Amino acid sequence: MAKYKENLERIRRIMKDSGDQYLEFLVNQDEIERILQLQEEKNVLILGHNYMIPIVYQLSGRE
Repeated sequence: MAKYKENLERIRRIMKDSGDQYLEFLVNQDEIERILQLQEEKNVLILGHNYMIPIVYQLSGRE
């Protein structure tokens, strides 16, 4: 499995217990997947701050 798919599943698991935030994830899932795919292809870092909405913050990963 590609790393971006693993990251997408990690975000899904985190968001699943977050009610409305999970619904937002589902609505934006295609865009989130594309962002993660581009992150892997271009080998770039996504910087997220904890004041951002959780779905954006989760894109930054834990690494």
